[in-house]
Amino acid sequence: MTVFEFAKQLVGKDCRSVIYGAGTGSVAALGFGDRLRRIKQLGNPNLSEADRKFASELELTVYCSWRLSHNDRVVCSWRDNEDLPSRTGLGGLVGRGVEAAEVRPGTHDLEIIFDRGFRFQVFCDVTNNLDVDDNYLFATAEEIGAISLNSEPAPIERRAKVLKPVD
Repeated sequence: MTVFEFAKQLVGKDCRSVIYGAGTGSVAALGFGDRLRRIKQLGNPNLSEADRKFASELELTVYCSWRLSHNDRVVCSWRDNEDLPSRTGLGGLVGRGVEAAEVRPGTHDLEIIFDRGFRFQVFCDVTNNLDVDDNYLFATAEEIGAISLNSEPAPIERRAKVLKPVD
């Protein structure tokens, strides 16, 4: 699965979870589609019980710059302090449907357009080894990929069997 195929799979899915804020710094993790039970529950006490027990059909974890806007007005971004009220803006994506998703060839910047005028934009700006993170990771239950340094796609890897369908 390429990042372009991942973006196509997002269309028509609802955002099921958003993890950001306390304990994550500027990192944002969004889950889309069906919920999948984790074989082993996560132990992170900063996560909700649902996020400790379940993952999502499609997952996006963003380490680079990102911005959320609503009707062309900025709601919050990766630079906002965790304690600011604007950080709660990302939580407003839960339950929203994805209307479109686009990856820019070359830069691999990503834009996800949600219903009711919400846009989540990802700007690949990790360009050196001083930043140990990838720009972003994208995953299904079976595979995980990354847009790495200088916006280069990393090889797709098989994901360990850690998820199962919800009964």
